[in-house]
Amino acid sequence: MKKLLIIFFSIFLIGFCEESIKQITDTDLKFITEKIEKLEKRLSSLEKEVKSIDDSMKEIRKTLRNLQIYSRYPEETIRPSEEHWKLIKKGMEKKEVENILGLPDVQQKGARDIETWVYYRLGRIYFNPDGRVINIETNKNLSPEEIFR
Repeated sequence: MKKLLIIFFSIFLIGFCEESIKQITDTDLKFITEKIEKLEKRLSSLEKEVKSIDDSMKEIRKTLRNLQIYSRYPEETIRPSEEHWKLIKKGMEKKEVENILGLPDVQQKGARDIETWVYYRLGRIYFNPDGRVINIETNKNLSPEEIFR
């Protein structure tokens, strides 16, 4: 009789606990799902903020570059990158080049109205009288002293 009572009680206890665990699990699952949805919304919002900040930083870099913050030391100036330099192609207009690289460090007028834009540590860009790129001379060692050759 004692064994039968223990078995009956064990079966009752297991059944009761199983139902309680199922209720707790369903409640927890809903709570966790709601939390995940909130976190996903927050993550999406943060991603948009980061992209906005990144875009703003790019604009700030471009603006600073275009301000030509030259004191006596051009190497301290915010420089256009080699990636930007590689975007320049023959046939581009001056405005396109300026939008990519900013204003040049030096502008020179040569024979037959050929204009040269010099970017220290990158090279020279030559424009025809119509304002289109006719030649790109890459020279990573180009320094202010070597401009007038």
